[in-house]
Amino acid sequence: MKTRKLWSAKAAKWLFVIGLLLFTEFFSTVAEAAVPYPLKKLPIMAYPRQRMVTIYADAALSKQPVTMSGDFLKLRVRKRKKKAFYVEFLDGSGWISVDSLMADTSHKEKEVQVKKAVTAYRRPGGYSMGKVKKKTAVMVVARENGWVQVVYKYNANYWLAWFKEAEYEAAIPKKYRQPVKEEPDEPVEEEPAEEVKVGNCDDFIGLPSQYWVLATAKKKTFVYTKESTSSTRMGSFSKNNCIVVDTSGMEKGTDYTWLKVRMVNGKTGYLLYSYVTLDVLDVKTFGLSTSDEKDKQRIQVCQYGLPYIGTRFVLGGGSLTDGIDCSTFARRAMRNAGVWVDSYALAVDLSNSGKSISRNQLRPGDMVFYYNSWSDQSIGHCAIYVGNGYIINASGHQGSVYPSGGIRFSKIDYRSPTAVKFRNLVGN
Repeated sequence: MKTRKLWSAKAAKWLFVIGLLLFTEFFSTVAEAAVPYPLKKLPIMAYPRQRMVTIYADAALSKQPVTMSGDFLKLRVRKRKKKAFYVEFLDGSGWISVDSLMADTSHKEKEVQVKKAVTAYRRPGGYSMGKVKKKTAVMVVARENGWVQVVYKYNANYWLAWFKEAEYEAAIPKKYRQPVKEEPDEPVEEEPAEEVKVGNCDDFIGLPSQYWVLATAKKKTFVYTKESTSSTRMGSFSKNNCIVVDTSGMEKGTDYTWLKVRMVNGKTGYLLYSYVTLDVLDVKTFGLSTSDEKDKQRIQVCQYGLPYIGTRFVLGGGSLTDGIDCSTFARRAMRNAGVWVDSYALAVDLSNSGKSISRNQLRPGDMVFYYNSWSDQSIGHCAIYVGNGYIINASGHQGSVYPSGGIRFSKIDYRSPTAVKFRNLVGN
């Protein structure tokens, strides 16, 4: 009898333990399932996942008030309606496509804590936002080509950001890890030989100060701190973009492998002669008459940005020293020369100002307009024509920092789609 009672007590104990374990497992599952989908925890701070995005006036994404640069546009996502998010940013608000923020709106994984700090990025391959600290709870909402998009909480805000998939997988508990697809190694960029002498600069040496020598890239070109490809890179610029050459100290009759160029804040750099073509721009008259009043206005328009070559591109920025965007730069150049334009005109507004002209009617001081990179329906960029096939503009198309972007000279067809609209705002 005692044995039977003892067995019954043990059985009851084990049944209680098993029941408790089952209840705990069930409650845990329910609790995990009850974790709200992160994008319902609005507002969320985010950067667009594309380099360039469009902000619309309505949730149907049909009315387009302004085009923005994704690299520098910080958004506060307030609400969602079907396939659009309502966002607020520094200079306004509007609707943005869900696809502009997320790679896959149906993807969702369990919320987990990272065991060590992980670098967060604004978009795949984009700029770093800093480190997400260890023990931060994150939830993956998208996976794409070696990257994961996550939501995490920081300083009372929820953030939408990207992690490198391999780094993320190494920072979470093993039971949550997923196999990471190994990406093939990127080909090593071959550096050209240094010692090949490629020619002389006789036609560009000893010119009066009103003539600036422009080096236009034949292909992606790097600027170095010294006359060596093993020295530190100061930056790069792409095909049909320009940088100003410093010809001081150069001698006629000498072959040169390296050219000295002007960088920001009085610094100089060096690039390989074979990567660029040289041309001269008269920055005093731009080929115009100094006795004609309208031509004087045009010269003023063209000269406006010369002291600020190198100022970085900042979306919505209004500073000629700290950062400015294309439309703000263009309208200030116009207004400085006495040409009236609306003080808040965007590129798309400027494209309807003044008089329409053809490409072969362009004169220094006229304006050039470009479609958005992803659309042939909307104007997304503007520039000022300065003659000889060159423009001056505040460009963020290939980066924000000079010489890849910012206030700089470029060939008129430096980007794709190429120039599509031309306007004379000066009036003659």
